[in-house]
Amino acid sequence: MADYDVLLVHPPAVPKILGRPYFPGPVSQVSIHTTSQYIQVSQGILSIADFLDRNGFKVLIDNVGERI
Repeated sequence: MADYDVLLVHPPAVPKILGRPYFPGPVSQVSIHTTSQYIQVSQGILSIADFLDRNGFKVLIDNVGERI
């Protein structure tokens, strides 16, 4: 496994470990690509990772919603 200087974690909006039924409603009328777990990484996290990478840090963004 590679060594990283910075680990940025993007958690899902609704974890499946709650143990209770979850009935998601419509999130947005505008975006058709939004899921109930918000697995898309926000632009702010990408900007932080880009800034750190440009300044010599090895950065990893861990998108937990994709692994659940």
